[in-house]
Amino acid sequence: MGAVQNKIVLPTDAPIQKQKQAIFDRITQIIELAAMEKTNVVCLQEIWTAPFFMCTRERYPWVEFSETFDGESTQMLRQLAKKHNMVIISSILEREKYKETLHNTAVVIDNFGDIMGKQVKGHIPRVGDFNESSYYMEGESGHPVFDTQFGKLAINICYGRHHPLHWMGFGLNGA
Repeated sequence: MGAVQNKIVLPTDAPIQKQKQAIFDRITQIIELAAMEKTNVVCLQEIWTAPFFMCTRERYPWVEFSETFDGESTQMLRQLAKKHNMVIISSILEREKYKETLHNTAVVIDNFGDIMGKQVKGHIPRVGDFNESSYYMEGESGHPVFDTQFGKLAINICYGRHHPLHWMGFGLNGA
């Protein structure tokens, strides 16, 4: 199991497409290294496809990093997962195809490069003047458990860890 905590590569005032490409290149290098170490499951950090903007209380330009759950980062990681026989959990700022609603979503890609599904952050902190719904909304994906070749996985995104019933839901579903 590999857990990745990345840092931004370019300054946050660089063009967004250049920032994204630099982050993608860095993550590709990290996954290649993980493969050399025979890692079976790689979990990327929360919304790895963008600088960590959730504490800025600003919506723009950060929402420009959003993509559909099967978008460009997922397509890149599908190839790497298949190439290295590796399960990859990829947290992105998901933009729904039809409603344009944003979610904090973890996409699960199996070791054959197929999308197994996703977990959408279910609890949004609204504490004082800090409100993550400025960026994205709660999802309704429930408590899916992904039965991979390397074990059953559940993803409890960020603030969800404070809610015991979340953990119970994953456990009841087989995690």
